Amino acid sequence: MARRSRFPGRAVLDYLYNQKRYSMELIAKIFGVSREAVRLWLNQAGIPTRDRIYAVKTRGARKRINVREIRKQLKLMFPEVETLLS
Repeated sequence: MARRSRFPGRAVLDYLYNQKRYSMELIAKIFGVSREAVRLWLNQAGIPTRDRIYAVKTRGARKRINVREIRKQLKLMFPEVETLLS
């Protein structure tokens, strides 16, 4: 049976996906889950996903992102996700 990942919350997902414009793949790396798990979380939170065409166009637009730094920032901004990021 597959392990069920813990939902980080709508506010966290909205911040990462809509405000920071991070991809599902990057959010998956941050939480140590699959891209599919992130897609399910976004669906559960009622957050519409971006079109695949848009995601492909912007894939190389970002500089290298430090996942450890993002985790630190999230722990400060959203203390409730600390257990998910440990």
